[in-house]
Amino acid sequence: MLEKRVLSIFLMLLVWATTFAVNAQLSQAPTAQQLEQFKRLPPQQQRVLAKQLGMDYNVIRQYIGNSGNANQPAIDSSDSTVFPRGTEFDQLGNPVSYEDPIAKFLQIENQELKPYGYDLFSGSPSTFAPATDSPVPANYILGVGDTLDIQIYGKENQNYTLQVDREGLVVIPSMKPLKIAGLTFSEAKKFISSEISKFLIGVESHVSMGQLRSMRIFVLGEAYTPGAYTVSSLTTITQALFLSGGVSDIASLRNIQLKRAGKTISTLDIYDLLTSGNTEDDALLQPGDVVFIPTVESSVTIKGHVRRPAIYELKNNTSFADVIQLAGGFASDAYRGALNVQRFSSGAVTQLTIQSEDMNKPVESGDVIDVSGVSDSLDSAVTLVGAVARPGPVQWYQGIKLSNLISNRKKDLLAEVDLDYALVLKDYQTGENLQIKQFRPVRLLAGDTEHDFELDKEDIIVFFSQVESTGLGGEDIQSLALTKSGLQEKEKQAWKERIEERLFWQQIGFDYSSSEAIDSDNRITPNGNSGQSGPLIKLTQLEVENLGKLRDATAFSRTRLLAPIIEKLRVHASFERPLRVVEISGSVQYPGLYPLPDNGSLRDVFLAAGGLSESAFSQLSEITRYSQSVGGDLSVKNIQFSPRSVVAGEKVITLESRDRINVFRNPEWQEQLKVELRGEVTFPGTYTISRGETLYSVLQRAGGLTEFADPNASVFLRRSLRQQEAENLRKLTQDLRKEIASEGLRKDSSAGSLVSYSEIQKLLRDLTDVKPLGRLVIDLPGLIARQENDLTLEDKDMLVVPGVNNTINVIGEVYVPTSHLFKPGLPYEEYVSLSGGFKGFADEERTYIIKANGSVVVPKRGGFWYQSNSESDFNVQPGDTIVVPFDSTHVDNLTLWTSASQIMYQFAVTIAAVGSL
Repeated sequence: MLEKRVLSIFLMLLVWATTFAVNAQLSQAPTAQQLEQFKRLPPQQQRVLAKQLGMDYNVIRQYIGNSGNANQPAIDSSDSTVFPRGTEFDQLGNPVSYEDPIAKFLQIENQELKPYGYDLFSGSPSTFAPATDSPVPANYILGVGDTLDIQIYGKENQNYTLQVDREGLVVIPSMKPLKIAGLTFSEAKKFISSEISKFLIGVESHVSMGQLRSMRIFVLGEAYTPGAYTVSSLTTITQALFLSGGVSDIASLRNIQLKRAGKTISTLDIYDLLTSGNTEDDALLQPGDVVFIPTVESSVTIKGHVRRPAIYELKNNTSFADVIQLAGGFASDAYRGALNVQRFSSGAVTQLTIQSEDMNKPVESGDVIDVSGVSDSLDSAVTLVGAVARPGPVQWYQGIKLSNLISNRKKDLLAEVDLDYALVLKDYQTGENLQIKQFRPVRLLAGDTEHDFELDKEDIIVFFSQVESTGLGGEDIQSLALTKSGLQEKEKQAWKERIEERLFWQQIGFDYSSSEAIDSDNRITPNGNSGQSGPLIKLTQLEVENLGKLRDATAFSRTRLLAPIIEKLRVHASFERPLRVVEISGSVQYPGLYPLPDNGSLRDVFLAAGGLSESAFSQLSEITRYSQSVGGDLSVKNIQFSPRSVVAGEKVITLESRDRINVFRNPEWQEQLKVELRGEVTFPGTYTISRGETLYSVLQRAGGLTEFADPNASVFLRRSLRQQEAENLRKLTQDLRKEIASEGLRKDSSAGSLVSYSEIQKLLRDLTDVKPLGRLVIDLPGLIARQENDLTLEDKDMLVVPGVNNTINVIGEVYVPTSHLFKPGLPYEEYVSLSGGFKGFADEERTYIIKANGSVVVPKRGGFWYQSNSESDFNVQPGDTIVVPFDSTHVDNLTLWTSASQIMYQFAVTIAAVGSL
């Protein structure tokens, strides 16, 4: 009894263990995508991946080994993924993306033409698992391995899943075997239903297709991955091509052959599938079939203005019209009258022109067809450019005038339009006979027929704004026929193109955007800093100065809109047709170059330049005219005139090519001159002065100094001196660099420098960073008391009068640079001692004092900037600064070291004095 009980328990454990093992194995069945990941990995990494996924490595190997077996376990192919060719995978078989964010942002595309149709097979499938959910057509031929699902209902109900055996039979219980191999699915359904009705009385049947058989086919020739494949029995030629990864770069798409038993059964033209969706020749495959892909024999390239430019394979006798049709037809902007063809024959290239009536002529292999676009010139149109409400082309008709386009100030023009200057350009496209007519929009709107011109085809009407700005140049006048937002988008596109160009040169190791990277011959030279981070675009100095103006100013300035017109005139100028451009300078609103209109007068140019400015001298100005005699001699003639009479229309002066008008400035005119008083002044602020006014006069107007002022410590700043100091600093920096370089070339190794290279570079950087102030040392107490050496003021002068300062500053080579309270009679050495004394590299003999008024003295010696004759100057006074310089003899005899350090000390003291207010 006990033995039976033990035996039953043992059998139960055995069944449980077997069931557990089977379930575990089934749960470890990999998906199709996982199986493909395993296939890409070496055995060692396969073990690692199997462990991470919780799978048995031996089970994985079994699936991999049975991948070509028709009886392999079913694999879920629902997650089959197709990756682009060339996709890289990581150690776990996952695709790796190397997406360039800049390239994605710029959407840089390769414009090289590609063979048509090849991108249909650009994917690389991750699994070749047969499809199992496709509908079975009625003409599907049954074969060995197919299964049928038969449902019997009526007198009895039964469901059978029957497989066609190797003899082509299916066996239905209680019936004789039925031979169905070779029958179509539709024929088999009728046959089986009929036989069931004969043998089984009182029942009906329903026959459906079950599991399809697998078969082995071959994809050979110019396949991307040629070889043998196990596929579904519903596989067609195109499906086989997809399973093999498509075709190679030299494969034919128009002559794909289906071979069976050594004979070509049919051919497939992929172009029929792509262009018309015709799948008539996409035949079903049978076991042992060969899909053979030959190489392409002949092709033609078509580019330009067609809908689908590409390289097309030729078949039979193909005409030019057929190639145009393959390319999707002409684009809307294509010129259909002729084709440009390059033909390669006998080792040479021949240029052909195929007229429209010759389109049925046959093409030859290797032909390159270029379909040109129509001319950019607008037919039967005029173009509005500039400060108008609706810029762009407008339909032309016979008798159209300016008043038909511009009739309402608010509706047709922008608010900032210049109502005194506009142009009509005739024959601008060719430029050879360019005519320019000038009119005043204000007179046009008033109904003045003299300014209401009749327009011709292709005329361009240009309206300007009243605000000037500087454009980037290099534009065509018609390209500016845009709205404000359109012009802003155009500028963004221009910057985008510059960024693309910069990225290109960076990729090949050059820095094309930097002016230093281009030599005098405009050749590109390597730049070692191209790999360093920095702005993608290095602006020119002019662009930097004008960038702020461009952001805020109008887009329709004279500078921007006139530049392409003047350039067109310049290009077509000749001896017979001189350059019709005049220049106006001086006291006008917008000086510069202007195109000379037909029969243009001096008054026209005044209007073009915005009229006379406020400072113009109305009584006298001049025109400089260059003329050439018949003998070739050049002469210069100066013509004087009265601007007042010209503006009033009392005198008409006709201008000639290259005339230069100089509008004199009124000698009595002056701009507002301003000076600023800060600090301890009774009424500090900004004062407007007259020419020649002195500092004493302005101080009197400001109420003098307050009782808390320290005139000895005053700081006077002047703009012209600031510019001079900046130039001196630049020269000093250059000289110091030269001295450092010469010291570095010395070969006397015994004379080593006690100052490191980094310290020298820091000094150079400090000199570069110094902001010049333009201080002028003045004796303000003497000027106020005795009006001696009174100072004539200039525009933007500044006087800073600080309060009384009872401190002494000690800076330089001392241990604790700081400030100390002033003690009368205490010598400067005592203040140095209070700051810890001299450092080891201090130059005690050259210690100097910067007085509160900015002058410099050296105690008991000649001053650094001047020789002091007053013994009182040696005494330290409130507000003075004691400077202990560095001993420059330790720096390899760099004679400019002392000068550089002293300049920085002086600037520091002045900045502190000004900044304390």
